[in-house]
Amino acid sequence: MRTSPSANESETFATPNLLHITLSALRNWRISWIVLVISLMITAAATQYMKSIVERIAEQEFTSRCDEIQNKITERLDDHARILQSGAAFFNASEMITREKWRIFTQIQKLEKQLPGIQGIGFSLLIPHEELSRHILEIRSEGFPEYNLKPDGDREIYSSIIYLEPFSNRNLRAFGYDMFSEPVRRAAMEQARDTDDAALSGKVVLVQETSSDVQAGALMYVPVYRKGMPVETVEQRRAAIHGWVYSPYRMNDLMQGILGANFLEKEERLHLQVFDGAQPSPQSLLYECHNAEELWPEERFSRLIPVDFTGQHWTLKVTQTGGGFFTVSYVSVWLTLFSGVQIALLLFALIRSLLHTRANALLIAEELTEELIKTTMHAKEMAVRAQDATLAKSRFLANMSHEIRTPLSGVLCMTGLLLETPLTDTQHRYTEKILASGKSLLAISNDILDFSKIENGNLTIENIPFSPQEVIGNAMKIFEFHAAEKGIAFHTAIDPELPAALLGDPLRLAQAIGNLMNNAVKFTAAGDIQITVKVRRRTAADVELEISVQDTGIGMTEEELSRMFTAFTQADDSMSRRFSGSGLGLAISRQLMVLMGGTIRAESTPGKGSLFTVVLSLPIASDVMRKSHEALIPAISVALAGRPTVLAARPEGPPGTAVELHSLLKQLKLALSSKEPLPCKKILEVLLKRRWPDGHEIVLAEVNRLVQQYRLAEALTILSKEFNE
Repeated sequence: MRTSPSANESETFATPNLLHITLSALRNWRISWIVLVISLMITAAATQYMKSIVERIAEQEFTSRCDEIQNKITERLDDHARILQSGAAFFNASEMITREKWRIFTQIQKLEKQLPGIQGIGFSLLIPHEELSRHILEIRSEGFPEYNLKPDGDREIYSSIIYLEPFSNRNLRAFGYDMFSEPVRRAAMEQARDTDDAALSGKVVLVQETSSDVQAGALMYVPVYRKGMPVETVEQRRAAIHGWVYSPYRMNDLMQGILGANFLEKEERLHLQVFDGAQPSPQSLLYECHNAEELWPEERFSRLIPVDFTGQHWTLKVTQTGGGFFTVSYVSVWLTLFSGVQIALLLFALIRSLLHTRANALLIAEELTEELIKTTMHAKEMAVRAQDATLAKSRFLANMSHEIRTPLSGVLCMTGLLLETPLTDTQHRYTEKILASGKSLLAISNDILDFSKIENGNLTIENIPFSPQEVIGNAMKIFEFHAAEKGIAFHTAIDPELPAALLGDPLRLAQAIGNLMNNAVKFTAAGDIQITVKVRRRTAADVELEISVQDTGIGMTEEELSRMFTAFTQADDSMSRRFSGSGLGLAISRQLMVLMGGTIRAESTPGKGSLFTVVLSLPIASDVMRKSHEALIPAISVALAGRPTVLAARPEGPPGTAVELHSLLKQLKLALSSKEPLPCKKILEVLLKRRWPDGHEIVLAEVNRLVQQYRLAEALTILSKEFNE
């Protein structure tokens, strides 16, 4: 005779199990935190990657900008040299150059238009010591009685600026100046003389400068030799030198003429400095575009660029300053960071709630087991408690799914609104990625809820008349669009022997087939998708259907096929990263087929594609059933035609469902009421058949899902009054 265990034996049995439950709960909590940490690490990596891309693009743009500045300066110096060489050619081609001829020559050049920023074009005559007096008398006789060379002093060789156009304003101060007396200018003049080429001087202060707006200066020289004298060697050139055609440059004016007034705007945070020589120093600074106080303090990029003009070296220092991470260029980085953190927290909350629910269920089961060991007298009470616990789990999952979807819907809504605002191409692309990720998370939440219902036996399969052609056609409409976006062809072959009406659950059949179509589109990059419906067997009462979905996607191995219908599993662990998804779609489809009395199988070849086949037997709807089912459609269609409509319903779903349904119906100009209802399925069929503006089909499908999923009402009623809210 068996005896019931004693209290000590019960405690001895319960204590290890309670310890196991506690350790399991701790592991579950650790899993949720690990998932959060991994998600945040992925977000950090993605943010860092995005930051590196932004900075790389910025550096490329900076380098391009530097090259553009270098090319502009080099090309302009070459242009100036050609103008001066044309002046030297003018001297060689003319018997005598007068002041008037020189003025006409420079006017024809249109310097202010062709070469803005140039101070002028002049000619400096070389004067031997013995010819100085004659030269001064000659210039004075031209109408300049006070003409004299400057600076004063006794020198072996003199030079004098006798022509300089425009001969006005600042340039008058240079008339009669001996540039050969100043070492920096003389070095450039001697270089031009000896090389028979243009030469650029070092940093000087032009004699044109006054007491205000003093700028650094430079000069360019081209030699003019006496006609008929040989210039093949350096000695011959020194003997034949007659003078120099030259141009003085005030560096600020020159750079603005080269780069343009708007080329270096403060908003670009570019700072250009030009130095005389190969080593930048404050003493060799020729030009800088901004004062130090006008710039951002942070230096982002800096580059030294050499400019070599016939032996004279300039060094360009281009610096880009930045405003840190809070500038417009970092918007994409912040969007990546905030979106990743938000998705990580949502995923953490979902996993934590699921694990918490599982831990609670295990704890309740353990308590029930302990109570059953102690006494069998409360068996009925414990069974009721277990049933209550299961019901609480289902309600908890339903509520959690809704609570997760509500803020997620807000995220999707605000992201959709953000897409309607002016965005750059990069921001628009990143916002679309946020929207796609949110939709993927919403689909995962719905799959988990359906799977939980199936696990708990709370999913009821209906038995109503429906058109199989319409069910398959409506499912195809959803995925044909996504297939077309990828350039995938959709083909359909429906057996003409397929009955017009069957008895079953059209919503769940469409869900199962839709999961197969979704996978076909998702895992097919190119090719086509074939949907085939065959009648395998038909009697007067029922029909056996074979529905197949074949694609030309990536395919699967035999080992991957063996795990294909396992919940939360995909063929390859990397697929969840490449293609996203919860791994529940095929598991739900298989369970739905089992509940409807059918089967589903898969065949696949790696690299060639997959074939999924559904075999299902359904009763054939009689003419009486079909006619009764369709009787209300014409009347409902008339009631819906051409005007806003009010639907009567009694929402019985989770809290907030009525508000969500009301919001969706409001977009279709429909509203909830509480009048005497008509069958819900008939009205939804008419709504699904009705032609709506673009985008309303998605809203209507969501209305249908809410009504079917939560059984919001046994029926809906159409009222004839207007809805103007």
